[in-house]
Amino acid sequence: MKNKNKGNYTKIVSIMCPQCLEMVDIPMTRKEYRKYQRCAAKNENFTKALPRLSEREHALLDGNMCGNCYKRIFGATG
Repeated sequence: MKNKNKGNYTKIVSIMCPQCLEMVDIPMTRKEYRKYQRCAAKNENFTKALPRLSEREHALLDGNMCGNCYKRIFGATG
């Protein structure tokens, strides 16, 4: 699936995994960033609001840990 927004990212959300201390940068469009802010403010799941993001990025946003640590702790299927 091609990304229609390729090159149109205007925001970077940088989150550090508290388990392994890896810093992950997640590029977002303005629209995605607004959805991210709304979900963060309401403590809601990011998966439905930001479907373009990878499983690894969702694990970091939703569980506050990187995909590798999430898989290590909760198993490959989460």
